[in-house]
Amino acid sequence: MDRIDDVIKLGFADLLRAHGFKKSGRNWHKADGENWLIVNVQASRSNFGDRGQFTVNLGVYMASVAALSGEGVAAGKPKEYESTIRERLGSLAYGQDHW
Repeated sequence: MDRIDDVIKLGFADLLRAHGFKKSGRNWHKADGENWLIVNVQASRSNFGDRGQFTVNLGVYMASVAALSGEGVAAGKPKEYESTIRERLGSLAYGQDHW
């Protein structure tokens, strides 16, 4: 798991910070009014020693859609899995899930 954090430190975190995202653990949030842009780095469950995989989850949380659907608006920063729209970066870049 430490190696994944090392990869994040190599530039991924700086890139997101440069675009206004705030880091918390392996999550980054950027407020857009009452909506949120969310980036999450998810480690594989089968990471051992020097071997490991991760994926990047992207989300957009829209408060108005949450309110209309009856979910209620999230208090504070929503989790990536609470996003209105979710996609993995690998699916966008490679056309399929990619770890």
